[in-house]
Parts: sequence; C-alpha cells; structure tokens
Amino acid sequence: MSDEPKEAVSDEPKEAESSALRVQAVADGVVTDITAEELRLTLSNGIVVQLCPGHDGSIAARIDVQPDRHFRFVLVPGAANLFFINAEGHVRPTE
Repeated sequence: MSDEPKEAVSDEPKEAESSALRVQAVADGVVTDITAEELRLTLSNGIVVQLCPGHDGSIAARIDVQPDRHFRFVLVPGAANLFFINAEGHVRPTE
C-alpha cells in the first residue's frame, strides 16, 4: 500500500467544468446525467430556448432572433419555490 494521500471525491465541478451546465434528464423514471455548454429546449409552441451559464452561477436564457418575429419571455409565479417560463413569438408589424 502507498502512503500517498488519496484525492478527495467531490460533486463540485472541476475548474475546467465550472462553466458547463450540469443537468439530469429524466425519461420514464431513468435519470441521465448530462454536462453541456448549452441546452436547447423546444417548448410546446415550437420556440427553442437556449440556456447557457450566466454570471455568478446563474443561467441565461436566449431565443434566436428571427427577422419577421419578436419574442418575449413570460415568467409566471407559482408556489414559493416554483415559477413557469414561457416564450411567445409575435409577427413584427410591417408598417
């Protein structure tokens, strides 16, 4: 046996991983761990919301710009620890 100290195991992201998003996707009760620089979520209305790391541990949400439409995020508060996020797209006026 070696007298060398063993490296402590930690769930904290390593320095190189700190800017990545760590996600657990659940499908049919099966949990899959994912590490990614960006997540693309397609809402039921077809709008794709891109999530990426923000500043100080936050997440930034973005929708790709389309020349003929404008978008807005709708945040609806729920219970004390829940809120709903939706994105709406509207045709730009041509006037």
